[in-house]
Amino acid sequence: MKTLSIFVDESGTINVNAKHIPYYIIAVILHNQNDDIAPEILKLNNELSKYDLSSNLVHTEPLIRNEDIYNGMSPKDRRGILSKFNFFIKHTNIKYKSFVYEKNKYSDDYKLDSAIAKDISEFFDRNSMFFKSFDKIILYYDYGQIELSKILNHMMALHFMNYEIKKILPQDYKLFQAADFACAIELIAKKIESKPLTKSETLIFNSKNSFKKDFLKELRKKLFE
Repeated sequence: MKTLSIFVDESGTINVNAKHIPYYIIAVILHNQNDDIAPEILKLNNELSKYDLSSNLVHTEPLIRNEDIYNGMSPKDRRGILSKFNFFIKHTNIKYKSFVYEKNKYSDDYKLDSAIAKDISEFFDRNSMFFKSFDKIILYYDYGQIELSKILNHMMALHFMNYEIKKILPQDYKLFQAADFACAIELIAKKIESKPLTKSETLIFNSKNSFKKDFLKELRKKLFE
């Protein structure tokens, strides 16, 4: 049986009244389960084991901001972790797609909900031949936001016959962490269109050009249209 894994994560909140969070971003990682990525995951975990990380979890935004389990870790080590994860994505046979929303363009949450549903539906339709080539599709999500959970459930039921939705823990799946990584990179890419890197981001990426060359450009080589 040919099975497609879809890992979904988001950055931000659908709440358009949360003005301090101006963007909402969804990232999708696609992986054909016939492509064995266990060696890449093992290599990554061996690299991450050099750092004091619980479950070798890579949570990109807290890592950049020196928060949570990364609090007190040096910028050199945090960049090292991020670079190793970037290398993992580069050398793993996966694709990704992101959906980026500027929330000030939507008058209420329902308008944003509708835009998200429309975009995901069009993505599935536009690539219908690709998705139909699989016998089964499994969507992995941590049910982090109820609104997105409802949209994903509806879109899966609308577009696919043989599918499954699994609620997961982020630490259990490197490809879910890859979706989280893609969200964070796309968020920074959006922000620096009009603002400089933050202090925390500068400590990790050094400059806009370095960020674009070393991280954004490499990630977008995996883009699935």
